[in-house]
Amino acid sequence: MLFSLLFSILNYSNAPVHTSAPLNYVRASENKYDNGYSEDRYNEVLELIKTIYSPLIQDRNGSFHIMSDWSDGAVNMWAWKWGSEYWLEIPGGMARYHLINEEAFVLSICHELGHLLGGAPGKDPISYEGQSDYFASLKCMKRVMPQLKPLVKLQSSPEVKEACEDLSHVKTGVCERTLEGALRLRSYYAELEKALKPSLLTPSLSIVSTTMNAHPPAQCRLDTFYAGIECSADINEPLDFSDIGLGACEGEEKGSRPRCWFYN
Repeated sequence: MLFSLLFSILNYSNAPVHTSAPLNYVRASENKYDNGYSEDRYNEVLELIKTIYSPLIQDRNGSFHIMSDWSDGAVNMWAWKWGSEYWLEIPGGMARYHLINEEAFVLSICHELGHLLGGAPGKDPISYEGQSDYFASLKCMKRVMPQLKPLVKLQSSPEVKEACEDLSHVKTGVCERTLEGALRLRSYYAELEKALKPSLLTPSLSIVSTTMNAHPPAQCRLDTFYAGIECSADINEPLDFSDIGLGACEGEEKGSRPRCWFYN
């Protein structure tokens, strides 16, 4: 039986406080591992993810499983595939961490799903890190956000408002919510790299000569989340390992995979 295990480790325990918009909920305490997010809402989000993705995975002759534990304080998530079983492990610690809003929590789940459903580039059946980021905003957030009513109304930052202008193919609010989540995650990535905080206004100028399989730099990851939102490919067209162009944008097309991690 095939067993492919991929750890997408997001160890954010030492991340600094960087905010781009208000938290999506009132902090219950000054404990950085308790932002006030509720167990009921955590379960509601996971149930929605299962409802949306179970039928899509069944279409692949697979079964979808989420291992959840609200009491587990790990600020982390994992994804793996075992035969025809598609698994996510989602501790409650990620949802409760003080720098995470709901959109960042869902975007992280979507990234993990991207390892299982993101297609090429990757090592079948697991997609590379950059491709998982691309899937997260290209397919997953566009499916989930319209079905998840915001916990509170987001106040989008100026850079998000500018980035979301003229993206008529994206349902109202999906671009803003996705990018606000991405901006929350950016500070984690930057802290891990000891790098400057990325911005939607300063895309990476790096060009790789071979596709990266590990996590791209923080700015490149933010660029990738934006590329996925910007791409107008049909969300119902799946990504695949046999055809890297299927269900995605390619080459010089707007919303194609950024060249800071992808080479073709």
